[in-house]
Amino acid sequence: MIVFVTKTDLCNILDIFYDRKYLRKREKMTGVVSSGSIVTMCITLFISLVLPILLLVIYAGKHRGEGVVKAWLLGAAGFFVTQLVIRTTILSVLSMTEGFMAFVEKNYLLYAVLLGVTAGLFEVVGRFACAKLLSKNELTFPKAISAGLGHGGIEAMVLLGITYINNLLYAVMINNGTVETVLEEAKMAGADISQIHAFIDTLINT
Repeated sequence: MIVFVTKTDLCNILDIFYDRKYLRKREKMTGVVSSGSIVTMCITLFISLVLPILLLVIYAGKHRGEGVVKAWLLGAAGFFVTQLVIRTTILSVLSMTEGFMAFVEKNYLLYAVLLGVTAGLFEVVGRFACAKLLSKNELTFPKAISAGLGHGGIEAMVLLGITYINNLLYAVMINNGTVETVLEEAKMAGADISQIHAFIDTLINT
């Protein structure tokens, strides 16, 4: 028995195939990120990434020639060097040792306390070093305020700003349907995408 397939029939078959393929891809997604969540991400991104620089520009404009920019940079370095360069490196090296990870698994609450205590100690050292450097010249009130803005500003920019850039990019990819392609490519490359799926679910359901 010979079955003749016309051009129209073939187009209909292809349309059904691609429609079903698209539906299967969309079925993997549990939904989309709401517009309210995206607006909130944009506001948080502005506060954490743009506002610290804006405050520096405004404050430096009001106190020209008083060394507030240098003080801001020193304050920022006080956080960046002690927390991200020194402390994070130490924790990364320790996390590669079996003994340390065994300690973390058995003493999770104590580990959380130690993380908080060491974060505070390193930041205090950073602020103290910043104050000592500023006091070599004249430590004025505008310089002290600027150093504080630098310390808190760089912390917000690094810990929140960069995180919310990532969140916003994922939200856009989820809503336009391209995130599944990224996940499939990552899976084919042998990457563990379970945590990414959990992160996507969090974005959608928050």
